[in-house]
Amino acid sequence: MLVVAVVAALMAGIGGDDDTTGADDGAVVTEPMTTDDQDPPDQGDTDQDATDPTEPPDTTETTTATETTEPTEPTVETTVETTSPPETSTPVPTTVSPDPSDGPTCRFIELDTFDDIQIELAFTNPLGAVGSLVVTYGLNDGDGTQFTTGSSFVDFPGDEERFRISQDTLTGLPGSVTEQDVSCDVLDIEEGSGGAPLEQPAQPSGCEFVEVDSFDDIQVELTVTSPFPTTADLRIVYALRSDDGIRFGNSTRFVDLVGPGETVRIDEDTFTGVPAWTTGDDVRCEILGIEISGS
Repeated sequence: MLVVAVVAALMAGIGGDDDTTGADDGAVVTEPMTTDDQDPPDQGDTDQDATDPTEPPDTTETTTATETTEPTEPTVETTVETTSPPETSTPVPTTVSPDPSDGPTCRFIELDTFDDIQIELAFTNPLGAVGSLVVTYGLNDGDGTQFTTGSSFVDFPGDEERFRISQDTLTGLPGSVTEQDVSCDVLDIEEGSGGAPLEQPAQPSGCEFVEVDSFDDIQVELTVTSPFPTTADLRIVYALRSDDGIRFGNSTRFVDLVGPGETVRIDEDTFTGVPAWTTGDDVRCEILGIEISGS
């Protein structure tokens, strides 16, 4: 503002003349200064470090190394076996196969599908070569009291021949007797009322085991040559044995009108099963003899 006043005074002195001078007379017009044209006050030096423009943050992903560890082994469950105490039950008696040479014995086997008592008789013929044997047995209850008796018949036994015969007693259990209580004894062996001795067939003759069929019956083949001088109806008696010679069955087959010296060959169903104490491989068959039927 001081400058403006000085300029104004100078102009006033100049204007003391009566002549008015226009603006084009060379007067210098000084434009007033504004505060914008003034230098800013010296604020002294600022020791600001010159820095580069701010760099963008490092966007590179920092990979954190993960320590690789060995896979842990699977946990193995250890099973500790514990031995349970044996169940208390009634022991099943062990069946010992009787030897017919040790003396006559009788053994309960089972009840069949008709609830009849089945037994096994084991003995050696004590009477020599007789026509037949009658073996009498008794059935007992759990107290050893006999509740019935029965008989088994054997045709044409050999001297000291051994037998193990299954017998259907055709007798059921009394109401007061259980299956586990049954026992039996051989009471007597005596000679039966057999017929005349059998004739031996001429050769070729014989009996061969064939197979056990689908009904568990033993199948055999009989070959017989008639020794008789005339044509006759023949009765053929044969025995079934184990491989050690014990007879466990016997049966009869009839053949009609066999001529003198004629040979017949017959497939025979014995209707007899293989005993539990032997196998089909051990079965043997033997013709005991023949006779004229009805003689």
